[in-house]
Amino acid sequence: MIVSRDFELLAKTDATLELTTRGAARYGRNYNAFRWRKETELHAAQRAAADAEKVHAETVRRARQASERKARKDSAWHKSRAKGDQPKALLDLAKGRDEATGGAGARLRDATRDAAQEAFSAARDKIELLQPVDMDIPPTGLPAGKMVLRV
Repeated sequence: MIVSRDFELLAKTDATLELTTRGAARYGRNYNAFRWRKETELHAAQRAAADAEKVHAETVRRARQASERKARKDSAWHKSRAKGDQPKALLDLAKGRDEATGGAGARLRDATRDAAQEAFSAARDKIELLQPVDMDIPPTGLPAGKMVLRV
């Protein structure tokens, strides 16, 4: 096993072992191929997160618009009832129908918004997993070429 910052040396290895918070993963090619693959995965995850963020923002915007439409419709219903220009039974029937569909619509909007939020969070978490960890390891003080550890 080689632990090094010498990328020329790492490019000559047969395999790369990546240690992350999720554990260890072995890649059957050298460090250059590993790095290219990780960069590709990171760019794909960043695009997925950007797409998920757009979907989430659009879902929130549509939910807000639907709530505003419902409020305008309710306001019109109250004005119509106050005028008394339609029979009370007919207005009560319309109110019941509006309340039933409004509740179902609100539940659907909430579920859609929650699903979009979860997708965005998952995409953002994947980026955090794919970003390389930067470790500042102090020098050992040993002369060059001196063996530090043999396993």
